[in-house]
Amino acid sequence: MLDRFAASLRGGLLERLMGLLEVQRATQDAWGSNGGVVLALVSELRQALAKASVRSLTPDLIILDEFQRFRHLLDPAGGPAAELAHALFDDPAARVLLLSATPYKPYTIGNADADDDHYRDFMATLDFLFDRNAEAMTQVREAFADYGAALIASDRGRGAAQQIRRLLLDVMSRTERPRPEVDHSDADLAGGVLRAESAARDLVDFTHLRRLGAEARQPITVEQWKSIPHFAHFLRSYAVGRRLTSAPDERLIDAAARARTLDPDAIRDFAVIDPANGRLRALAQQTVDADMWKLLWMPASLPYFVPDGPYADLDGTAISKRVVFSSWTATPTSIASLLSYRADRLAATTGGRIAEYSAEARKSISRRLNWGREARAERMSTMALFWPHPALAQEADPLRLHGVASDAREALSFEGAPTPEAWEAYFSRPGRAPAGADPHALFAAQADDDDESDGGSVPASAGLRAHLDVVQRTPQDGRTHELLPDLALHGPANVAWRALGRLRRPGDGTTEAGHWGAAISVAEGLRSLFNRVDTHVLLAAVYGTEQPYWQSILRYIADGNLQAVLDEYFYCLRSERAGQELTDDLLRKIAGDAVSALTVQQATYRAANPAAIHDDDQSIHFSTRFALRYGAAGDEVKSGARDEGVRRAFNSPFQPFVLASTSVGQEGIDFHWWSHIVVHWNLPPNPVDFEQREGRVDRYAGHAVRKNVAAAHRARVLDQQPDDPWAAAFELAAEDDNEFGEFSPWWVYPGPAKVRREVLEYPLSFDSDRYMRLRKSLALYRLALGQPAQADLVELLQSRGVDPAEVAPIDLSPPRRQGRRRDTVDVHDTADAERGDGRRARHDAEDSTQTE
Repeated sequence: MLDRFAASLRGGLLERLMGLLEVQRATQDAWGSNGGVVLALVSELRQALAKASVRSLTPDLIILDEFQRFRHLLDPAGGPAAELAHALFDDPAARVLLLSATPYKPYTIGNADADDDHYRDFMATLDFLFDRNAEAMTQVREAFADYGAALIASDRGRGAAQQIRRLLLDVMSRTERPRPEVDHSDADLAGGVLRAESAARDLVDFTHLRRLGAEARQPITVEQWKSIPHFAHFLRSYAVGRRLTSAPDERLIDAAARARTLDPDAIRDFAVIDPANGRLRALAQQTVDADMWKLLWMPASLPYFVPDGPYADLDGTAISKRVVFSSWTATPTSIASLLSYRADRLAATTGGRIAEYSAEARKSISRRLNWGREARAERMSTMALFWPHPALAQEADPLRLHGVASDAREALSFEGAPTPEAWEAYFSRPGRAPAGADPHALFAAQADDDDESDGGSVPASAGLRAHLDVVQRTPQDGRTHELLPDLALHGPANVAWRALGRLRRPGDGTTEAGHWGAAISVAEGLRSLFNRVDTHVLLAAVYGTEQPYWQSILRYIADGNLQAVLDEYFYCLRSERAGQELTDDLLRKIAGDAVSALTVQQATYRAANPAAIHDDDQSIHFSTRFALRYGAAGDEVKSGARDEGVRRAFNSPFQPFVLASTSVGQEGIDFHWWSHIVVHWNLPPNPVDFEQREGRVDRYAGHAVRKNVAAAHRARVLDQQPDDPWAAAFELAAEDDNEFGEFSPWWVYPGPAKVRREVLEYPLSFDSDRYMRLRKSLALYRLALGQPAQADLVELLQSRGVDPAEVAPIDLSPPRRQGRRRDTVDVHDTADAERGDGRRARHDAEDSTQTE
């Protein structure tokens, strides 16, 4: 590399550098008068060094993953970065593989500008793949023109489609994933369409909103009224809101006062809020009103115990988190605010633990799991909950106990002298910590003590140290108590220890001390969950307040199968780092991801009074956790977690259970770990956006796939008593002989769970017709691949009633070799020297696949 760099300097750069140095020495000028020249020369030197570095590389294969983000690199005239990239691409010994699910703009609507054109983008990609071979590109353009002409002429287009395949397959392949788990026609939901029923009061509300828009000279449309519940409170970011903010007159304020508004005093008293919106009514019925307000986490896909309590009557196949996509900026804030309030109200009015909806009332409820700041050990039962006891956790592993007795608790028998306190029995059992571990140091590093505000913390307190001292003084003489089996089975720290242990393998880079420390970290996250005010209120609503709170925690963990939930969750977290060796450090990172999800801060949104939009005292502050918005908005009082934190929490089994977003969340972001339902609050303008939205939950080892794998193999997995139940389940599923090849079981696995599309449709509206047109274009737009004026072509095909099944599609699926698995492919099987040197190829799959 140094020799290459030196050679580039001899081309005149070195002489120019020495000349500038001489000028600087002679004039003692610190580049002041030659600043522009110096900067230009430094840039050239850096470019020369970069080129020398790149040319020193001798790769056999260059892979650009998600290359649509770096499309500018494909054009050698695209700037210095593109020039460097082509220094690699043009290496005669190297092969270039481009990977992407959306490598070019897949669809262009009629009013798109020149920078957003499918045809130009697609042809530019092919031009790169064919290595600027003009003759090959002429053949490609002619073949696509023939195919488009065949479509217009109502011809099946078989010959043209085969010619395109022959031309492109040397440089391009696309694998379409079969979708047996996708459901668009469930009879119970009328084809995935939910009726958004309006009340008479909703219609009156629109008349007032229309008058408000007229007074502001900023019309409020029917679509805004249909899409933004209680729009009058969430209009600050719209023109009418800005008019109210900047120059309100008496008539405008009077019109704002007539719009339907919420009563802050009534909300403070937990009054019922009418959704004032048909779509919100439908969404509430499917979520909060379906008893999801009682949940702290989603049900396990592969439960070890029969679900009980708040989880007893849930439909495990159908229940899912929901991703809601809207075209309107204010909609996510409105949904998150009103749904979360609805859930909080049900918990509060059922349990009676909190008198009013206010920050002051929340602060008045004491945190029962705090260690205290005084050096007194008054909550040893809490310490028993959140201290991982390796020996007891291993002995009480529900997988090990499966089949031993009808009730796992009955299978546990702890001999010893009885003691009046369960925590004394717990800490008296031998093996409460790994040999050589320092509990004081580990707990001090992991555990914080919550203060009186949500999410706040102070350093580990004197109270925590006092509790640790009591543990250390407790002799390990093996006493027992009637609740010791419950602590061993369902203690949150033991649940965390076992879940992390499922990830460990003989000979990996983890240690017992590292495992224990990671379990303490997760246990601290669970303590934060159960120490929240809303959790206190919820458990009081579910179980009452007769038994001690720590026993209610154990009961909820048992009813909700938290062990099975965390086993599933940590399996997902580990799969995100599948290529890394498991070490103590990685185990801590996985635990840290879980803690981040468990401790995500609630967001507080402001619903402004439109008649007094500047007066914050007349605004309502909604605390949201059941539902959150994804993407920043201007209505936050306290935004809580950033988008990445919200995404991580949604991709956990814990709250939020509804995620509302605009187009910012519909491309390139995964929401699939615990969701298989996409709600189209508003229909998107084109079929590609439709697919992009649904692709957020239809992904690798997604929620629906795991449910189906568990439904098929749960009994065998539990009988095997494996170290890692989910690894065992997928191994069994991989042995199944089905039609889906390498896509099964990770991407596609048949079963009762479905990736669902829900469309919220107002009766007697144009919603139904728009949805039907969109579904038809969804089936047709792939036929417009490589065609100019795609939208016009799709509209023409629709008007003629063309059935996509009767038209020859452009098939770019990889060819198969005889004697190999049907799902193993080679993209160079049909190499043709006349169409380029075959050194560049693109594989684009509808999400992902393997190419050999």
